[in-house]
Amino acid sequence: MTILYPQAYWLLFFVFVFVFMYRSKDTLKKLFSSKMFDNIIVGKDKNKLNFLWLILSMVFLIIAISSPVISKKPIKVPQQSEKFVVAFDISASMKVEDIFPNRLKFSKLKFSELLDNLKDERVSLFGFSSQAFLISASTGDYESLRLLSKNINQEYVSTSGSSIYELLKALKILKNSQTAVLVFTDGTDETNFDKSLKYAKQNNIKIYTYMIATRQGGTIPLKNNQQQKDQNGNLVVSSANDKIKNLSINSGGAYLRYSFEKNDIKKLFDNMRQKLQANKIKIKTIKQDMYLYQVPLGLSLVFFLLPFVGRVR
Repeated sequence: MTILYPQAYWLLFFVFVFVFMYRSKDTLKKLFSSKMFDNIIVGKDKNKLNFLWLILSMVFLIIAISSPVISKKPIKVPQQSEKFVVAFDISASMKVEDIFPNRLKFSKLKFSELLDNLKDERVSLFGFSSQAFLISASTGDYESLRLLSKNINQEYVSTSGSSIYELLKALKILKNSQTAVLVFTDGTDETNFDKSLKYAKQNNIKIYTYMIATRQGGTIPLKNNQQQKDQNGNLVVSSANDKIKNLSINSGGAYLRYSFEKNDIKKLFDNMRQKLQANKIKIKTIKQDMYLYQVPLGLSLVFFLLPFVGRVR
């Protein structure tokens, strides 16, 4: 048995002082009300039994405060240590409705399916367009992540194009030695990913792309039922930019086109688990202590109440 707070036994000093003061009836009268005094000093013969109950109550209370425990053999529990990043492209082109209900909303649905398949992984959430920003730091609270992703809003973010390079630079805030990032995107409007690939390799970042766009593409809706046009007044058509596939594969990641199958996102994430070197199992040691303070605390209460439920005269 182990005592967590042995310093509590210094309180016994006050118990000894109290016993010493018991010798003087006049001194006790000054400390206690007449009603309490009658429970401590009973009858003309100064029966000491009730006083004994009070002393025992104080002693057991001190024992309870010291918190005695019985330590059992600690158990070892395997604990996943993976940390992944999920990033949403929130540029204007993600409003295109070539995939129902639109590209961004579809990516949120796929992310929700992904969360249903996670267990011990910790996920960081980012949004990016021409700039990138952190939505949620690394967490295993999947319901919070689900709620945050549902509330991603394009209205208050600069959505003039999107940049994978800006996303990769933003990941440095996580200070991970290596990172796997799953990107929900239509491929962005970039034509050359050499700069992004170089940065990814230098910083040990593996890029996994979930392509959400058709090759035929669609127009970009604006407010008031308008469609985005270029400088010449022609409708802007946004389609899948498959050039991002080489970026994903050459960074050590993977590339997957959208589908309506529920298991496709799970397969992509399983690939992330396998390739990421941080996919290790840590062993966490959990102590199994049995706390015994309830026993002396209960006895303290019983001894304290004895003078009130039955006087000995």
